[in-house]
Amino acid sequence: MDSRFKYLIKNTSVLTIGSFSSKILVFLLVPLYTSILSTEEYGQYDLIATTIQMLMPVLAVSMYEGAMRFIMDKSKPNGQVVSIGFRFAMIGIVIFTALVLLNKFFRFWDFAADFWLYIIFYFTFSLLNQYANQLARGFEQVRTIAISGVISTVIVVGCNILFLLVLKLGLKGFFLAYILSYIVTGLYVFNKLKITKYFEKVTDTGLQREMLSYSAPLILNTIGWWANNSLDKYVVTWLCGVAVNGVFSVSYKIPSILNVLQGIFIQAWQISAIRETDSKDSAAFYGGILDAVNILMSFCCMVLIALTIPIAKLLFAKEFFYAWQYAPFLLLSSVINAAGGILGPVLSARRDSKSMGLAALYGALSNLILNVLLVYLIGVQGAAIATAISSFVIFQFRLKAVGKEGITINYVKVVAPWVMMAVQSMLMIYTKMYYLQAITILLYCIIIRKDLKELMLKVKIFVFSGKKKV
Repeated sequence: MDSRFKYLIKNTSVLTIGSFSSKILVFLLVPLYTSILSTEEYGQYDLIATTIQMLMPVLAVSMYEGAMRFIMDKSKPNGQVVSIGFRFAMIGIVIFTALVLLNKFFRFWDFAADFWLYIIFYFTFSLLNQYANQLARGFEQVRTIAISGVISTVIVVGCNILFLLVLKLGLKGFFLAYILSYIVTGLYVFNKLKITKYFEKVTDTGLQREMLSYSAPLILNTIGWWANNSLDKYVVTWLCGVAVNGVFSVSYKIPSILNVLQGIFIQAWQISAIRETDSKDSAAFYGGILDAVNILMSFCCMVLIALTIPIAKLLFAKEFFYAWQYAPFLLLSSVINAAGGILGPVLSARRDSKSMGLAALYGALSNLILNVLLVYLIGVQGAAIATAISSFVIFQFRLKAVGKEGITINYVKVVAPWVMMAVQSMLMIYTKMYYLQAITILLYCIIIRKDLKELMLKVKIFVFSGKKKV
């Protein structure tokens, strides 16, 4: 069995054990949020958190991602890489703090001004936590990342129950739970990596320029992905109101099931893609991984589309229930994002951050135009459809950037299930005929039966070879 596949599966398994169960626990807290917070409160929190995720790469120049990539380059001095990354993280925190204080006094964003201290802490420790985890990836400390995920979940779950149910702190308690989780897990990762031994005075200006030239274009990449997943919320708020955005934002909780799976795998894949960039058959290896991920994600998506109403009944309280109708196209977007997510680390391995940034920029522009147009014409459902289309735009441009020499795939085989899911989504939203959902899933299973059998055989070999070693 290919040792590269074993390495990837091993890392994915560790991250799954550490992250998937914990993410499920957080996911199960959704009924708590939707029963205690109003649609307006949840919409306000979501806008603040979303804005912070957008500003983070801009103010820190995405240097935390640059630090991860350059640490994996054995020719670069780790001390300088870590110190340069930390310097830019601190610069980002100082600039953000100044912006929040300006807003506190001049109240450009009135609601955010009332939560100014929570917002500063949320940004600061979220950024440092992100930096810590990127360093752990660079050092290939997968187990550390997994354990930090478990610690984070225990804190988030426990604090949400304490702050929301017992102390009745409302939105402030929601913020505090995440701030505490970022503090504790960030300290844990920094301690495990013994990161203080790497801190030194930055003297290698050439390396700093090299890291900047790699990281700066990633601002466009991160903002593009942010826009594709978040810009619709701003458009919905603008055209339909903050309460409607609260319902729409909750609809993302169903696709988050797929996003968790995708996120866990991409963490492991990021390491493997960079390790294999110089191998002779890397194009075939990358293509095989893309096919396998797309098959599994597409199947899971089809099942979840068919189950959106039962899931919504289980998770969403009161008027939040109607969020189910926006989930199908958001699920499709998650599958396309997974395929694009496979291509990202391939470009990263080649240090082609410019192509990643341009692809994300095209996706963001299409997202903005389509969101305004479709939400105006057909309502909130237009935002979900726009997100799926712009995800495809990003995938298409990334695929073109990687090129045939960079990855070997059957394009029709990759895209065909997406077309099936688009049709299935329309049927689910406008007919709710479950037998049509079952037919779609069965048809797809028949089409992929050979590929699925081959993939399961590889996993089986990995599992049993591991048992023999034990």
